Amino acid sequence: MLHQDLNDLNKLSRKIEEALQETNFIELASLSAKLEKIVQLITENSGYRKNIGKSELDTLETLLTKVNKYQVDTEMKFKDYTLRISKQTKMQNAYKQSRR
Repeated sequence: MLHQDLNDLNKLSRKIEEALQETNFIELASLSAKLEKIVQLITENSGYRKNIGKSELDTLETLLTKVNKYQVDTEMKFKDYTLRISKQTKMQNAYKQSRR
């Protein structure tokens, strides 16, 4: 079961990377919720703790590093997105004002 969960996490990781590249915040929120659910299942299952091996720990460590990177990337993309939208809105409002 742990192996399947780790595979699911890797697939989810790739989808998160795609959503970040596409600046798809709706998809990103959905994928983040799925990621949280899978991680919660893994951490709450005491059977995993007894049977986890070095390769699984390495995979989890790599995924943790990626998740931290996703958080930073998401913050930066969202800031850029909101700044761009704000500039567009200001330009549109200025244009409307000049047309009156």
